[in-house]
Amino acid sequence: WTTATGVQSIGSLGNGIPSFAGGASFDGSVIVGFSYLPGGLSRVFRWANATGMQPMLQLLPGTSHASGAKISSDGSTIVGYCWNNAPALIYPIACAWDSAGQVSSLGVLAGSEQSVPNAASANGSVIVGYCSDGAGQGGRAFRWSVASGMTELPALPGASYMVASSLTADGGVITGYGIVNGVEHGCIWTSPTTVVALDSYLQSRGVSTAGWMLGPGRISANGLGFTGWGIHNGLHRSWHVLLSCADGPSISTQPQSQSVSEGTPVSFSVIASGGVTSYQWYKDSAMIAGATSPTFNITSVMLADAGDYTCVLTGPCGIATSNIAHLTVQGNCTPPEIDSTPRDLTLSRGMPLEFAVEMVGVGPFTYQWQRDGQQLAGETSRRLIINAVAAADAGEYRCEILNDCGSILSDPAVLTVCIADLDDGTGSGLPDGGVTIDDLLFYLGVFEDGNVAADVDDGRSTGTPDGGVTIDDLLYFLVRFEAGC
Repeated sequence: WTTATGVQSIGSLGNGIPSFAGGASFDGSVIVGFSYLPGGLSRVFRWANATGMQPMLQLLPGTSHASGAKISSDGSTIVGYCWNNAPALIYPIACAWDSAGQVSSLGVLAGSEQSVPNAASANGSVIVGYCSDGAGQGGRAFRWSVASGMTELPALPGASYMVASSLTADGGVITGYGIVNGVEHGCIWTSPTTVVALDSYLQSRGVSTAGWMLGPGRISANGLGFTGWGIHNGLHRSWHVLLSCADGPSISTQPQSQSVSEGTPVSFSVIASGGVTSYQWYKDSAMIAGATSPTFNITSVMLADAGDYTCVLTGPCGIATSNIAHLTVQGNCTPPEIDSTPRDLTLSRGMPLEFAVEMVGVGPFTYQWQRDGQQLAGETSRRLIINAVAAADAGEYRCEILNDCGSILSDPAVLTVCIADLDDGTGSGLPDGGVTIDDLLFYLGVFEDGNVAADVDDGRSTGTPDGGVTIDDLLYFLVRFEAGC
């Protein structure tokens, strides 16, 4: 039926044989139900404008009938049940057909003999219904998901029979009913482990249920609408509730980044308010199957567990996403060890310097060079290179090496800068690695000329030029010359 066309037949699987519609996709383009083949065997059907009515021919092994069809709102998943009555009795088993018509069993809860699905989430990843014994007694509500398979939903106190009948689009909230002392009482599962009476839930959301005994109810896709029947002041009546939307989920405690060793446990958690109905954890933006609680635990981390973790919280009035928590996993990690360390050097001014360290252990490594206990800005590679040393470069050099498991400091290497080596005997002013009379003669010549080459001290015997040539430079040079460097 549409407003444009009114009621129209969608046909049946056999001439004149009844057909029964069970559900439609959100946009109404696909309708499902069951009908009978000419031989009398029941089949679930899928109807669309383009194809008309088509039977789901694939059944579970050993079965010959299929009935009770429902469909996910996106039209991708059809649910129903398969069974057989002769020659071998097979009780109804909940099953699902994908868009290609392939069937799969949803299973049966341990201790039950049959299962019947009642509804599917928007994308078909969560399906709800009930299981019972062969006589249809002892009903137990179930929730099936791609991640965890079929699990039993908790029962209302005193209930002898439980049925799950509808759910929100994301599968986070489920409604149904329980039979207590022969009376059907509506209930709601706000999580796979929490059930409350439907009237108590509505009261907690500000709805007065005075005079009502609420029976089974169904929930809308967004979790704000409810319809059902019940008893009002002794009379059977239908009812409808539309909740106003309060604030969406608000996260008060965010998951924290962690760095742990391979094989150790790790836990991420969130704390939130605002009517959270479902939690879903993600790693590197991919959904983690079965991770649907406020806390996500890994009992023994592996290297592959390293990455970015987030939790998406869903409620009737919105969605909240946690901050990213980064997990670093240190695999078989040991602190770095130094295989080769730099040695003491004596160099003349202007000569090139290279200190280097060689490492063993598990990288990657980071490096930081120091002189006289102070970090050298920008010197963060395995090698320290100075193209032309000056007197100010003299000192004790060490390198700190780090990896994820610790750090180590290299042995000290002392750099001595030779002030008195000024000439190679040719008057070129180039050092030759030794101190001879040629160096003294060269210095006296440049000192007499006031040449900048004679500027070797700042008057404090530090060996640091100060931009001028004075008697302090001559005195300092003579001391260094006498000392041999």
